[in-house]
Amino acid sequence: MHISPVLWQFLTKWLTSSALWPKEASTIAPWTDALYIFLWLITLVGTVLVGMLVLVFSIKYRKERHPEAVQIEGSTLLEATWTIIPLGIFLFVFVWGALLYFRIYIRRRMR
Repeated sequence: MHISPVLWQFLTKWLTSSALWPKEASTIAPWTDALYIFLWLITLVGTVLVGMLVLVFSIKYRKERHPEAVQIEGSTLLEATWTIIPLGIFLFVFVWGALLYFRIYIRRRMR
């Protein structure tokens, strides 16, 4: 895992000055915090996206505009897209967490 030195310096300075994260107790803490922030941001983006879609579709397909229900057929491309994108995100987070776990495990074995 490689991260830009400038970005790393910004992240560590921001994290250490933030009240949410106390001073690091280990050298692995910034990596764990970065994973936590990524998960938090993905959750926030997903929540906002789903909320916006619910709002838009509830206005677009309200009963006054469409009094008669119409059967809408599915789109294989759309269904594959909303399956593959979350799968890719989950696999990315899994690999990131696994690499972090192995880094912690190796450092403990070296003590």
